[in-house]
Amino acid sequence: MLSRTALLSVQRPLGVLAMRSASAAGSGDQVARRERPEHPGKVRLGFIPEEWFQFFYNKTGVTGPYTFGVGLLTYLCSKEIYVMEHEYYSGLSLAIMAIVAVKKLGPTVAAWTDKEIDRIENEWKSGREEELQNLADAIEAEKKEQWRAEGALLLMDAKKRKHSITIGSCIPRTRYECLH
Repeated sequence: MLSRTALLSVQRPLGVLAMRSASAAGSGDQVARRERPEHPGKVRLGFIPEEWFQFFYNKTGVTGPYTFGVGLLTYLCSKEIYVMEHEYYSGLSLAIMAIVAVKKLGPTVAAWTDKEIDRIENEWKSGREEELQNLADAIEAEKKEQWRAEGALLLMDAKKRKHSITIGSCIPRTRYECLH
């Protein structure tokens, strides 16, 4: 008897699953797709969604969410669900000191680091500009050397023409002398 019950209980969910999948596949109903929001939802205190505050406003008024948070924190601490050991107070004091340091020293440290970054950036920029100027000077020197090389070719060509003219003027004279 027990084996029959176990067998029937195992068989029923499989049949129900099979019927559900067949009916879901054959139905013409389309499930509406959720659209992804372009911007995230509004939050308070940096991490609590605005919807939670709206939920409490209907039941408790304006101070409801804050009162609920303080009450929940008090309950967790008093029932020792949230245990505060010795290190808790060290961490709390360290967090307070870090917050005060960021508030007091943050702007001066930020200004100093901005000046250092600007100084380093200007050094790199001046080195880059100096290198670009050196390369531009090298390009101009190369163009001047190419111009000189073209001038040397023209000079060689002129010398060849002069030499050929000289030889050409000498050839008739030697022929003339040879004929007479």
